[in-house]
Amino acid sequence: MEEIENIGRTRNCFYTMFLSGGKRKEAHHFYEAIGYDLDFVRGFKKYL
Repeated sequence: MEEIENIGRTRNCFYTMFLSGGKRKEAHHFYEAIGYDLDFVRGFKKYL
């Protein structure tokens, strides 16, 4: 994760964002534990 953040910084990115399904509580705890804040976004997908 640190490497991903470092790459973003070198490319002048303002933030990183991870999307995770609503039922993936362990993943949510992991992201929070490493300093990410919960944000609400609305995503759309279409199966082909």
